[in-house]
Amino acid sequence: MNPKSKVPTLRRDDGTVLTEYPAIAVWLASTFPEAKLLPKDADKLAKALEYTDFAVATLHMQGFSRIFRPSNYAPTESDHEAVKAKGEEIFAKGLGIFDKALEGKEYLLGDSPSPTARCSTSPSGGRAGWASRCRRTSPRIMPG
Repeated sequence: MNPKSKVPTLRRDDGTVLTEYPAIAVWLASTFPEAKLLPKDADKLAKALEYTDFAVATLHMQGFSRIFRPSNYAPTESDHEAVKAKGEEIFAKGLGIFDKALEGKEYLLGDSPSPTARCSTSPSGGRAGWASRCRRTSPRIMPG
């Protein structure tokens, strides 16, 4: 379905395909404004997009890809554990950044959940799925 051979992919009612998480999140928020998926305030919108990009580009693409697909980074199997360890380091640092951003708040943007929360917790069982698969916890994002 995705010409780039990856997820996520959204096939719209008119048959066209939209790819890449940030593009899909913005399209959904614009198409269904009553759902309040993204803030209208320019500063909060910019922050939501910043967190979303960080979750996708850093936690998922740099952290998780090393943890779950070490052969993409090191063809020699003896190097896979070091690659996974680097992925876990990136993931843990990312959780720390989100924890700091959440200090004193229930949600990253203060008053409501955003696609960033879904982006950083949704795959394979949500928070509990990532926590158990990555053996990492975060008091605010992935309670142990």
